[in-house]
Amino acid sequence: MGASLANAMREWVAAIPVLLSDELDEHGNRLPFDRSLIFPYAFRHAYAQRHADAGVPVDVLKELTDHRSTAQGHQDKQGGRNVSTVSEQTDLLLARQEIKRLRAENDRLRQQARVHLGQQVEQLGNHDLVDRINELTEENLRLSTAERQATAKNTELQQRVTELEEDLAAARTSLRRMMREQN
Repeated sequence: MGASLANAMREWVAAIPVLLSDELDEHGNRLPFDRSLIFPYAFRHAYAQRHADAGVPVDVLKELTDHRSTAQGHQDKQGGRNVSTVSEQTDLLLARQEIKRLRAENDRLRQQARVHLGQQVEQLGNHDLVDRINELTEENLRLSTAERQATAKNTELQQRVTELEEDLAAARTSLRRMMREQN
């Protein structure tokens, strides 16, 4: 009967169109529930564990779960609750699934942290680049102003040189005339 119940349960679970867990992906959408966690002993374990947590005596649990050889189990050292061998196996399976989920969430959070830190570093780098660009722009403006002033001064000096050359040429011509007249 156990195999047929397990088969019937697998068929029933497979027929459920949408089965979502309480876990969320990086976008906040609920993730699909791991259907492999739904099996007859999981119900039995949950039922028995709730009763054990509520303080139901072991012999009553034995009757409720029809555990003949494993219902006695042992007492959990930390919580003081009764745990059967089947419960331990179920707990182990559920713990492995939870560990797998936590590792995936840990990886996702690490990736998000890397991205966030990268953005912060980029922003710091961008800030430094913006400051440097502003410094270079100011220096460019200063040099452009100095170039315009130097060009204006150069033009003024060239005009003065031209005037002086013309005055020199006129003075030479006058000097030659005077020398001819005296000779």
